[in-house]
Amino acid sequence: MRAHALHLAAGLAAVLLAAFAVYLAPLEPGALALQLTFTPRAFGAIVHVWPPEHLARYRAHLPADMLLLGAYGAFGWLLATRTALFAGGPPARRRIAAAVLPLAAAWDALENVLHWWLTASPRFGLPAVYALAGTAAAAKWALVIAFAVLAAHALLGARAAACLTPERAAMVKTLVLVATHVLALAAGFALGVYTLPILIAPAAPTAAEVAAEVAAQPQERRFTGTFRRELKDSDALHWGEGTVTVGRRSVTLAGDLAPGPDYKLYLSPQFVETEADFVRLKPQMVRVGDVKTFRNFVVPVPDSVDPARYTTVIVWCESFGQFITAARYR
Repeated sequence: MRAHALHLAAGLAAVLLAAFAVYLAPLEPGALALQLTFTPRAFGAIVHVWPPEHLARYRAHLPADMLLLGAYGAFGWLLATRTALFAGGPPARRRIAAAVLPLAAAWDALENVLHWWLTASPRFGLPAVYALAGTAAAAKWALVIAFAVLAAHALLGARAAACLTPERAAMVKTLVLVATHVLALAAGFALGVYTLPILIAPAAPTAAEVAAEVAAQPQERRFTGTFRRELKDSDALHWGEGTVTVGRRSVTLAGDLAPGPDYKLYLSPQFVETEADFVRLKPQMVRVGDVKTFRNFVVPVPDSVDPARYTTVIVWCESFGQFITAARYR
């Protein structure tokens, strides 16, 4: 009966997790990006990018997600208390292991309730609530990772191995290997999101090539601005610095950007330095093209775009709804 309950909880959690992954896949930026926001500005920058049907999709999954968190919370408690996995270690370790996933589920439930409320209508005047929602999500993921580490440590311990029957050892080993592999894949994916653009980036234009591109544009139709690190929504991971030149032929940068995925170049009629202002003014902007290099760049300007109708050039991370940098050029 105990093994049946454990298998049921594990199977239900796995099925629901896979179903939600497929159901939420169309969201761009993804649900994980929304979970790990801590300010009204960052939260709104994602929600406001989603079309109404995607926001409705996210909200629709929240009640069903309560079933998932119940399943994985029960799985963690059963694995810790009803199998021999933690039997060979100190009693305190077993008690801690039994509490970790149920506690993660409690944080998850709090996150769901807050996200349900925060996505119902804008509540930007309550920054503490957004911070609490982000903290709940971060605590949930930290506890899930902690449980995987505890389980792996117990499995590999000689005393734990000695207490397991061959059948239970095989079952527990399979469960823990699945959990740790899923976590490794998730961590690898997150790391890949940031490292892949660097690895596949084309060769950046040299300073001489940038200067030649600038010189090729008529001076009377050429504008110059400066990317600076100290903009409001720039930070240690999202910044730009250098001289940006805007003309009818191209937009060039002689300088550097913090590397990242899916960078887009926009022209705006007003200067912005926050995600909230970008989202507010995005309907009035024009997207010029992709930024694929991070030390110097040259982005061609489409024939349909007249930079003289705008005042500001912006680099924006489309996938994660993240402001990178901006410069006023006229």
